[in-house]
This record gives sequence, C-alpha cells and structure tokens, in this order.
Amino acid sequence: MAKFNKGDVSEGILAAAITARFRSKTKKIDSSDVLSIIENLNSAKSGTKGATTITNFKSPNANKSVVDTVVCKVNLADVNMAAFLNKKTYNDKAIKSLVTAACTYANAGTINKFADMLYNNNQKNEIHVNSEGLLDQTGTKVDVKVIVDGKQLGFGISLKAEDVKQFGQVGGSKWESMENLFKPLGIKFSDKTKKTYTKLLSEKKIADALTLAYSEAYKQLKELSKTNQKQLRNNIADFANFHATSGEKNVVLVQLSGGVATTYDFSILKSKLEGVNISVEIASGTTDKLRGFAGSKSIPKINFNVPDLKGKSIPLLQLRMKLEGNRVDSKGKKLPLVIRNYIEKGLGIKKLIT
Repeated sequence: MAKFNKGDVSEGILAAAITARFRSKTKKIDSSDVLSIIENLNSAKSGTKGATTITNFKSPNANKSVVDTVVCKVNLADVNMAAFLNKKTYNDKAIKSLVTAACTYANAGTINKFADMLYNNNQKNEIHVNSEGLLDQTGTKVDVKVIVDGKQLGFGISLKAEDVKQFGQVGGSKWESMENLFKPLGIKFSDKTKKTYTKLLSEKKIADALTLAYSEAYKQLKELSKTNQKQLRNNIADFANFHATSGEKNVVLVQLSGGVATTYDFSILKSKLEGVNISVEIASGTTDKLRGFAGSKSIPKINFNVPDLKGKSIPLLQLRMKLEGNRVDSKGKKLPLVIRNYIEKGLGIKKLIT
C-alpha cells in the first residue's frame, strides 16, 4: 500500500463515525459500525481536486414511516482515499485507535444530542456529513461539518489526529513572516530591527536573523507580562483563537488520540484566562538543517506558561520553528530549506478549554 497521511484519512474516519451515529440515532456506535459505513461507501471518483465518494443512507425517526436521508461525503487526495477505502488499512494499530476515538466523539456531546433530536422530531430531514478536504478552498479550518436541511448543525470540526500539539503556523523566514507571526501578539518591531534582520538573511545567517526577531518579540512580551497582564491575556487568547479557527465562528478543534476524542473550544479561552498570570520565557535548540548556511545553528522558541491548581508552572502555548529540507533526496534532487513557525498548544490549554 502506498504511503498515506493518517491525519487526512482520519477526516474520512470521523465523517464515517458521525454518519453511523446519525444512521443509528438511538444507539451508541462502535468500531464495527464505522467500518460498516466505510465498506458500504460508493467508489470514489477522481477529479481535479482529489477523489470524492458520496453515499446515501436511510435513517428512521421514532415514527418509522418518517425516514431521513444521511449523506456521507468524503473528499481526499487520491492516495489517502485509496487507504481510507482499503480494508487492510484498518488492521493497523494506530488506525484502529483513531476509529475508536472517532466513535467516542460521535457518541457524546453535540452529535449525541442532535441524533436524539433528529430521531424524535418525526420530520423528514436531509443530513449531510461533509469531509470536503481539497474541495473547500475558502481557507477554512473546518475539516468535517454536519449540514441539516441546508443549515450547519452545531460546530464545524478542525481535526487533529494522534498527539499533535501544532494547531497553527506561519510559513517562511522573510521579514513579512515575522510581522505576521508576532504583530497579533502586540509586537512592534523597529526599523533598526527590520534592517538588521534583512541584512542577516542576505548573509545567509538564517538562525541569527530568526533569533533576533524572536528575542525582540520576547523582550516586549516579557515587559507586557510585568506591566499589563490583562492585555497579554487578551492578545494570546485572540492569537490562539485565530490560528485554531481562522477567525471563523462555531469551530472547535477535535483531537483523536489514544482512542479518545478531546474537544478544544478556543472561543472560551479569553474568559478562562481571566485572572490567570501568564509568564513568558525564551529558549533555544540546535538544528542540523542549516548545513551550508552561515552563522549560528541554534534556533529559538518562546513559551507561554500558566500556573496549575498547585501553583506549578505548566505550558500554555509555544512558538517554535520547524525546519525541513536542505538535503538531497533518494533520487538525487536537492530539496530547498523550508521554515515554518509553529503555534503549539500545551497542557494549560487542555486544562482550560476542554
């Protein structure tokens, strides 16, 4: 089987789990119900934007003469769709865990509530469970959503598979990237910093340039933590919510990991941070991705911490860099250096908004 992306395949799995739950309505589902849905999906049709499968299922109301239509629509890249529809994929331990976690989500909270509502309303509804992936080019963070009679039901889901901390990113090392990353946190860089940063980049001293920007941002954030905690809290909450939802309303982040589904509602972070003291620290790590570049090989990261119930400092958010490429692949092709600035959630986020 060709290599596939488990995170992308998990979008189809969650759509199948939600479909199974709306199909059954009155009983909680398990892995066998999800696999049954997947096995009964129509063959996928390839297009200019990946492959798409659309399948209708019937679901009765309390009044058995009233029958709803549940439409499961999944769109994935061809290689991921092939894996999603392949029975052998579900022999993998990690995939089995994702299926179990998807069942956990579909059996609880809003999906459970709406399944009960749609069963008892005794109205003929058309329920669309959409995992549109490549088809939705609006810049949305939503991976899976439920549409009933043309209206979105509950929250759109931004999905993360397995133990992934990253939920946002700003790509690149150009000066504009540093402004895009730090300006929402209230950082105002001087012309001198911009000039020095640009000069370091021109000298191929990438790590030195990034360290300069992160260090200047840290100084301002550290000062803000001393002088105006309220503003710092608001800046961080707005920053995190934007990267989690792209500014969309009614979006939650759902993480499928260890057979469990955890739902993060970033819209409530600001209220949950009220009165919480946030500390800021800067650290650095070494990288082997800068071979051939001048200057330092040490890259920075910024941590935002909060106290737990016992007063112990725990991570809230982290800003760090992910460096890839700058190597020759198995076919002898030179891959360029790719730099991404990751926004990652910590234990503090989980304790506050799940």
